Amino acid sequence: MKNINLIFYCVLFLFSTLTTHCQTFEKYYHTSLDDRSSDAIELNNGSYLIVINRGDYFTQFGDFLLLNVDSTGQFIDSLVYNSSDNYNYFGVAILYSINDSVYICTRVCEDENEFHYFNIIKFDNNFNTILDTIVGSPIADQYIFYYLLTFDNKIVINVSETVNNSFYLYEYDLFIDSLSYHPIIDTGGLIYQWPVITHDIPDINRYQVYMFDAYKTIFGVNRINYTIEETYSYFPDNFLPKTSVNGFNDSTYLVAGQLTDYSSGDVRFIPAFFEIDFQGNLLSYNEIDLQNDTSTYLTGKCFVTSSDRIYIAETYNYTNIPPFTIIPEQRWIWLMCLYPDGTLDWQRFYKGEVNYMPYKLLPTNDGGLLIVSNKYDWNDPVPYQRDVHILKVDSTGWYQGLTTGLPEQTKENQILVYPNPASDYVHFAFGYYSNLQIAIYSSQGQQVFTGQFAKKATIDISLLPAGIYTYTINNDNGFFERGKIIKQ
Repeated sequence: MKNINLIFYCVLFLFSTLTTHCQTFEKYYHTSLDDRSSDAIELNNGSYLIVINRGDYFTQFGDFLLLNVDSTGQFIDSLVYNSSDNYNYFGVAILYSINDSVYICTRVCEDENEFHYFNIIKFDNNFNTILDTIVGSPIADQYIFYYLLTFDNKIVINVSETVNNSFYLYEYDLFIDSLSYHPIIDTGGLIYQWPVITHDIPDINRYQVYMFDAYKTIFGVNRINYTIEETYSYFPDNFLPKTSVNGFNDSTYLVAGQLTDYSSGDVRFIPAFFEIDFQGNLLSYNEIDLQNDTSTYLTGKCFVTSSDRIYIAETYNYTNIPPFTIIPEQRWIWLMCLYPDGTLDWQRFYKGEVNYMPYKLLPTNDGGLLIVSNKYDWNDPVPYQRDVHILKVDSTGWYQGLTTGLPEQTKENQILVYPNPASDYVHFAFGYYSNLQIAIYSSQGQQVFTGQFAKKATIDISLLPAGIYTYTINNDNGFFERGKIIKQ
C-alpha cells in the first residue's frame, strides 16, 4: 500500500449507544489543496472508503485520494492516484464496490483537442490497480449526467452530445472490461433535451430514462436491443430529476430531484421526490419546502432508503444561485428521516459556522448514517480552499460530543436555533415542521416572549438582559422541544 502524510484530525471520538451499538464520529480532511469528496462506500470489515479529489478550484483535479478509515473514523490507509499527463481530468464521480475485494471509480477526462472520454479504474483491497483504461468516442461537446451500476455489473452512463443534439447510453461491462455505445434518440437538433437519470428495472427488462425536456419524458428502453418501447411523462414542469432508488415493494421506485421556483421573484431550489411504478404511473409526490426567502439544495447521492425509512441530506439556507461551495455564507447540513409515505420521523441540523454542502449520504450496517460533505471556510488563508468533512451519526441522527455553545452538551435539537450565543436576533428554522409555538423564559422562570409561527421565526432579543434563557417549542400534534439561548 502507498501511504501519504496528511493533516487528518479527529474532532469527536467514538460513541456506542446502548441500544444500537452504533459508532459515531466527526473528522476533517484538511490540506493546502482544494479537497472535494464525491463518494464513499462501506467495506465488509466495517471500515469506509472515501474518494477525495485534490487540486485547485480553478483547475482540473489532477489526482485523487482513496482514504480508508475504520468504524471509529481512525485512519487506516490511503493512496494518492496520479493521472496521465496526456489528459486533463475532472474529479472522480462514482465509487462502486462490485464484490468483496474489487472496487471501481470513474471520472471524465479530455485530450488536447478537448474531446471527452471516460476513465475507468478498477482496484483491489490493497489498492493495487487491476485496470486503468480510457474509453469513449472522440466527441468534443458531450455532457454526462448520470452513472448507474446495474444488477449485472454494468456501468450505464447517460451521454448527451450537443453538436447534433442526440443522446446515448454507454455501457461498460465490468466482467469483460468493454464499452458499448447505444444511440437512443436524435432530437432533430432541438436543444435542452438531455437524459438526466436512468433507472434499471430488470423485472421487465428495461431501463427507464428520464429526459430533461419540455415534455418531461420518460423513455422505456429495452435492455437488450435498446429500442424505445414505451413513453411516459413525469411532473411538475419545473422538476429536474437527480437520482432514483428502489422503493419499498417490488413494483415501484423513488425519484428525487430539484424544483426551480420563481414565484418570489428570486430563484429558489426546492427538493422533491415521487414514487412511480414500472408502468410510469406516479403514485405519490412530496415537496420539502421551507419558506419563500431561502433555498435548500439536494445533490444526487444524498437521497437514500434503508429498511423502512427514506433519508435525505440537504444544504440548508443559501442565497447565491448556483450554490457554489466557495461562497462566504453560513450553511448547514440538514438531515431528515422520513416514513415511506413522506411524513417526518426526525430531522437534524449540523454545523453551520461556515459553508457546508453534503455530497454523500450512506446508510451503514450498524443502523447509522455516514455523511460526507465539503466545507468552505472563507477565513482560511488559502484562497478558495475546500476541506472534506466526515460525520457518522446513529439511527436518530445524533453523534457524541456535539459542542452547542452552551455550558452542557446535549443531543442535537430538531429545530435549528442560531446564532447562539446571540446579541440582537435569534432565528428558529423549523425545517419539515410547521405551525409551532415558541416561548422564551428567563432564568427565574418568567416568560419574556411567546408567539405562533408557520415555518420559521426571527425574534428580537436585543432588549433582554444578558444571561441564559430557556426556550420551548411545541405544537398541537404533541411535538415538544426545550433548549437554551445565551443572550450576550
